[in-house]
Amino acid sequence: MGIVYFAFFSAFAMNSLLSLGFGLGFFTRRSPAGLAEALVPSLSALIAGLVVYPLFAFALAPFALGFLENFLLLPVVALTCVLVDLGAGSLVGGGRRFGDQTALSGFDGVVYASSYMVLRLASDYGEAVAFSAGASLGFLVCEAVLAAVRERSEAESIPRCLRGTPLLILASGLFALCTVFIASTAYTAFGGR
Repeated sequence: MGIVYFAFFSAFAMNSLLSLGFGLGFFTRRSPAGLAEALVPSLSALIAGLVVYPLFAFALAPFALGFLENFLLLPVVALTCVLVDLGAGSLVGGGRRFGDQTALSGFDGVVYASSYMVLRLASDYGEAVAFSAGASLGFLVCEAVLAAVRERSEAESIPRCLRGTPLLILASGLFALCTVFIASTAYTAFGGR
């Protein structure tokens, strides 16, 4: 059943990231450093999901926080993102990889959104692992597709009004429509109800 959750959630994560605008600032930035820069947010999404589920499902469950759980999720995710950013920076050298405040914001909400979905949709830790891996893979696929669109738009002659961010927003909308189809097909094909 793990492949069902992995396939479904990776497509679901791609769709939610793109259609709801999570990480749109990260995707439409002017000077991308390539897919290597996308590994830190992807790793942050994976680790945050693995940390958030046991923390909220087991350690904080007796306190019955209710709607306050959503407010407590943000500092946990921000702390995870900063620690992963510092760890990746120390491995590569030079301290933090992201000198601006994107790690504190959960990379423009990408990691917060994936952690929130893991917390709401997973019913055990195996599903939380599959959902976290799917969110991480979904982010990498989004970045790869939009980086290809960005590179291709610089080489092709396109109307001036569509260059840059408008083209990326249109491409992300079309890609979000495709992932809705992928998510529903994968979930039905692998035995989902």
